[in-house]
Amino acid sequence: LAEDELAYSQGPTLLEVEPISCGDEAFIIHSDVAYCAEAIDMSDTRHFRSKRWSIASKALSLDYLWNSVRAKGGAYDCSFHNGKTGLASFDSFSDPHIDETLEAFDKAGAWLCDADLTEEEIDGYVISAIAAFDKPSKGLDHVLSQSHEHLFGWTLEDKALEREEIASCTIEDVRVLGKELAECPGARCAVVLAGRELIEQSEHEFVVEELV
Repeated sequence: LAEDELAYSQGPTLLEVEPISCGDEAFIIHSDVAYCAEAIDMSDTRHFRSKRWSIASKALSLDYLWNSVRAKGGAYDCSFHNGKTGLASFDSFSDPHIDETLEAFDKAGAWLCDADLTEEEIDGYVISAIAAFDKPSKGLDHVLSQSHEHLFGWTLEDKALEREEIASCTIEDVRVLGKELAECPGARCAVVLAGRELIEQSEHEFVVEELV
């Protein structure tokens, strides 16, 4: 390697943060806003692998979280995701609040249980989820997808069943998932990166580490 390449290869390129506790963690950074995340272990719930979560996730992200965390709370962005591994997660980006956002995350399941979504709204979420499911993939994404299919034994028949799960999803199905989220016995863990003032104002019991 050339001298400048050698210096670059030996220098730090990624900040590695070791866990500082088994509980909720807050990291002090140079910022006037917060970046909040919460993970939930849903692997013991009945439907954690269901593709109907793609509809429930859109309802939470584009309706509940959009209104409670972005529109009212002032966060730049927020979302909810649930994967096949059983790990569900909330996140907010450039958020002026911590406690209010974490409280909104905790109430998401209850909102989904009683979600008053119209048939047209559910149809819109279904169409969006099907479009994402069947979208053309680029080379690397296609390789990764095939690797997962090989590793986990997923077949074309499994994909067809997943597509049918999405297409047939109803408001009642979404409410069932909301009940599972609200009553999930799995561990929850929150992580926040924010300025010192925001973290000190929070009443949440964080283990705090300074990164500045």
